[in-house]
Amino acid sequence: MTEDYILLLQLIGGSKQAFSALYQKYVDRVYGYVLSMSHNQTVAEDITQYCFMKVWEHHARLRPEDNFAAYLYVVARNATYNETRRRLSASRYADFVAHSAEGALNYTLSDVNVSMLRQEIEKVVVSLPESRRRIYKMSSEENMTTSEIANALGISVKTVETQLGRVTAAMRRKLAPFL
Repeated sequence: MTEDYILLLQLIGGSKQAFSALYQKYVDRVYGYVLSMSHNQTVAEDITQYCFMKVWEHHARLRPEDNFAAYLYVVARNATYNETRRRLSASRYADFVAHSAEGALNYTLSDVNVSMLRQEIEKVVVSLPESRRRIYKMSSEENMTTSEIANALGISVKTVETQLGRVTAAMRRKLAPFL
């Protein structure tokens, strides 16, 4: 019988001294193994403690005939992989949140710019002569064609086109700083 076999039999019985002996024997090996995978001392310390916590939690179910060192390394490897996945997910989530916040800011700025542009368009429309304003509103708000506007107002299609051209020119002049 090997020393580990005897210690595991005692550990299965709940011996804290057996646990302590196994801990002293394997703690540096497990720590080195985890450190070689994680390259982070704090993570290696935490995972090493986690591995031995798992040993104590499952001490009644351990099998002394199995390779205890292999069991510890599998627990350490899986814990390291899980921690690495967790850190990557946290990093991706942080990136996502940062980009989302940036996008939300851009979206908000875009909303503000659109709102300001609408206000400026309304100022231009209000400043138009009454007949030109009516033609513009029939075209933009009521979606009437130039011939429908001409028929409704009893003027020529060419006059409607000219008036809409003047509205467009006024908008370009007044809205150029916003575009």
